[in-house]
Amino acid sequence: MHFPHYTFPTIGKFILSFLALVVLTAFLPDDSRAQSVNIFVASTDNASDDNPGTRKDPLKTIRAAIELANPGDRVIVQPGDYRSEDTGFGPGKIPVEVSGTESDPILIRGVDQPKVNGFVVRDVEHVMLDGFLVKDRDFDSTRFINMPSLIIDQPTSLLDGVDFTQPFSTRENLVNSVFSPYFTLIDDFNYSSGFDVQRSHNIRISDCRISGFWSGIQLRSCSEVKIVRNQITRTNNGIFVFSQDELPGATDCYIGFNRVSQCLSAGIDIRSNSSDILIESNSVQFSGLSHIRLGRGVKNSTVSRNIARRGGFYSETMEYPGSSGLNLHFAAEGNLLEHNFVSHQIDETGVDGNGIILDLMEGPQAIVRNNWSGSNSAAGIATTISPNAIIENNILAYNGFQNDTFRIGAGIRLARDEDINNQITGNLFLSNREAGIVGFRVIGQQLDIDRNIYFGGNSIGLIWDGFDTNDRNYRSIQEIRDTTGWEPGGVELGQ
Repeated sequence: MHFPHYTFPTIGKFILSFLALVVLTAFLPDDSRAQSVNIFVASTDNASDDNPGTRKDPLKTIRAAIELANPGDRVIVQPGDYRSEDTGFGPGKIPVEVSGTESDPILIRGVDQPKVNGFVVRDVEHVMLDGFLVKDRDFDSTRFINMPSLIIDQPTSLLDGVDFTQPFSTRENLVNSVFSPYFTLIDDFNYSSGFDVQRSHNIRISDCRISGFWSGIQLRSCSEVKIVRNQITRTNNGIFVFSQDELPGATDCYIGFNRVSQCLSAGIDIRSNSSDILIESNSVQFSGLSHIRLGRGVKNSTVSRNIARRGGFYSETMEYPGSSGLNLHFAAEGNLLEHNFVSHQIDETGVDGNGIILDLMEGPQAIVRNNWSGSNSAAGIATTISPNAIIENNILAYNGFQNDTFRIGAGIRLARDEDINNQITGNLFLSNREAGIVGFRVIGQQLDIDRNIYFGGNSIGLIWDGFDTNDRNYRSIQEIRDTTGWEPGGVELGQ
């Protein structure tokens, strides 16, 4: 057979080149899907949901744009008020029911804070929401004034005839009468939320301004959610995590660099067996009850580098009066509070108002270290039926602020006879009204008390242990050493 123009080597090269092309093509990206696009939404007259969603011909509604989004797409919402948009979830409540992927998340971004009534995010993943003004259109913000003026219902006397030694059922009607605008506000919120995120994963909510809801941001049965750089104000709870089923409220989530203020209940409230939550570098202030709370079953979570100031203004309304700035209440094991600044937590009942409390802890060995807790009306750090804690290297100063209740204003207060086996080491006690440490006949049952520095002692002493006629005041480091054996490395500085 004769091939006039090709030799076998030439044909071989051709075949090899063809096979290489086939193999290469097999590994090229699938071009059947269009490349990631921007989908524009505007409130201008030319906007229509019949448009293609380009910058020139934008869509009219955010919902229509989200429904068109594919992984990697960006929904760009131009400035405007979208709170009348009919979504099926209520005016301006935007459903998010599409998912991105790990490599190609869907971004829903507001330009210059467009207004919505909220977002409902359900059963999706890899979605980012950024830059919205989320404000209930019907919420009357004039009903708030700056706390700590107690909104608009501050009685002449905060107690105003309410006897807090009585059971709540006895005093409930009077409390409801004295603080009726407070309760009316909570009722009016009607469990609404700015962001309602349910059963969703890998979600980010950032750079939004949120006000006028029962919960500013609410997570239910979610994981890997990031809540960053938001401003949340005038809500019942700023950020609220819980679950209505057997699933944890949230796992592996990050809450950071948010500014939360004027919440009638808590600034950040984590519940329902949530785990591995990092709460860091938030500013939380003017909370009605507590600033940051880790509730029942929460474990392996960290509260770090937060500023928590001026809270507890509605302690009187609680069934069990009492509030604390950072509150571990029925939390489980492995939680850490460190490098936080807590101040001016009050409780007009005179019972609580602690900067930090470990309250009815379910798990062992909560760690409280390197915090500054001062000028609180009760203790800098309190434990209530919460043994086995590590309390170390904290600065506890000027506690008992504006409170003359007996034995309440201490640097550290061990409130019950179950508060034992704690390690209390390396703390600085500075001019606390009652004592550096106040205990309920439990000082001898601690695991370790050592290397603490006591500055500004008073007639009460450095450590006070008792609550009955058998109490004992330890007025010097030497007396502590001689009697208990504690504080071999402790230091007393001045009077």
